[in-house]
Amino acid sequence: MLAACSADSALNHQWLEAPGWSRARWLTNTESASAVTPLVDENGIRYLVTTRDLASSAIIDVLALSPNLDLSWRTSLELGGPATIHDLRLFLTQQGLELYWIADKALFVARLDVNGNILSQANRLSGSSAVESYAVAFNSTGGRVLWFSGERDEPGLY
Repeated sequence: MLAACSADSALNHQWLEAPGWSRARWLTNTESASAVTPLVDENGIRYLVTTRDLASSAIIDVLALSPNLDLSWRTSLELGGPATIHDLRLFLTQQGLELYWIADKALFVARLDVNGNILSQANRLSGSSAVESYAVAFNSTGGRVLWFSGERDEPGLY
């Protein structure tokens, strides 16, 4: 599996056509400014997360790849309006996949099962607090502890 970064230039998009790359397959593109670490489960399934910004809505795509890197499924979460998504993180839990991200100074979570079915759409976790950063920890029983901090204008740890 290869991840690549490119600019807007068509020259940078030609790596699939380059000699020696004939076995490469394009799977997806992301508009995220920061990398999201892929996950691998005990069966060798790889989970990837990408983002797209459409004029009417921001979209988070979750992809599952077989051990042979064939696409098993793709699920899209439409966020219901334009948003700037950052600090997107993917976790594999006992219940399935959990995605956390910050959009427009708010912290969100969504949940999917390992077959790509949406268990819960985007849910705002931070209430009316503005969020600049966050951390998530899981314990052995599947419980979660979530910390988030405010922006410099409203500092605090919640």
